[in-house]
Amino acid sequence: MAQRPTVHDAFFKKAFSDTRAASELLRLATSGVPASESLPKFRSFRIVDETKRRTRLSEVRTDLLFKAKYGEDSVLVYVLYEHKSTPEWDTVFQVLHYMVELWRSPIEKHQAPCRIIPVIVYHGRAKWNAPRTLDAYFSQSQPVEVGGPDLRPLFVEVNDLGAEVLERVSLYTRNAISSLKYYAERNKPAAHQKALNAALALPGRRPVSQRIWDLYRTSLDYILDISTEKQIPAILKVVEQTAGREFAMTAAEGLRKQGRQQAQREVLVRQMTKKFSITDEERQFIETVDDLDRLAAALDEILVAQTKEQVLALLR
Repeated sequence: MAQRPTVHDAFFKKAFSDTRAASELLRLATSGVPASESLPKFRSFRIVDETKRRTRLSEVRTDLLFKAKYGEDSVLVYVLYEHKSTPEWDTVFQVLHYMVELWRSPIEKHQAPCRIIPVIVYHGRAKWNAPRTLDAYFSQSQPVEVGGPDLRPLFVEVNDLGAEVLERVSLYTRNAISSLKYYAERNKPAAHQKALNAALALPGRRPVSQRIWDLYRTSLDYILDISTEKQIPAILKVVEQTAGREFAMTAAEGLRKQGRQQAQREVLVRQMTKKFSITDEERQFIETVDDLDRLAAALDEILVAQTKEQVLALLR
């Protein structure tokens, strides 16, 4: 059930590990919820450490998991974010699986489990066409009362969030969401420049906080990863206008280095596959190596290596 991580997942986790942004994302998710079903105001919004999540979820990876408290009695709840860039048919089942794993330990200990608020964040190009609730998977001819409990995750459809909605959140959250929106808009000539400007906006006042600069760099890396070669000059022009010429030149140099790294990784994968045959996991590992010296050493070693382990050892 676990999905292979993507560049979209990496950006989402890095950007929305910020607790303020995550809490604002929850507020956007609940904006369309009827008043009778509205959630309380949360406080003490804290991310659950990756290591603890791994233990608690038995290696099942949620995208992001937070603890939050509300009320005078400090009632604890989990807020679980699941991010998608394509409409996956089993998304609600994935979310249910994560929830069950979170509940497993307290239930086994005869303890009361925490409430969990699941939020699905979607930013793909196509409209969401997969089930939104657990009940939607079952035959509609079967009476609902016979089918057991339903699960209705909250949804944030990023591309449906208009400018008036984004004006109500902080610049950090607005830029992070705009970067996700860029994915759907990047190949639309009329919308590309507007989406780019929104994703790489900086406040007019200086100095800019370290938090905003960190997001800017994260967003720029993400945008470059999902853009074409033809789009890069336009991206660097926006970078020069917002962050300055020196920053744009540094980004351009970084791109050249990435190009060399990618070329060496591709050659190494091709040669390793031809000589030894490699697994998907080994290919993914090679694709994560960004040290040019190690890649060069591995390419030299493959000429004389008797086993693929000899080559892989030089990449670690």
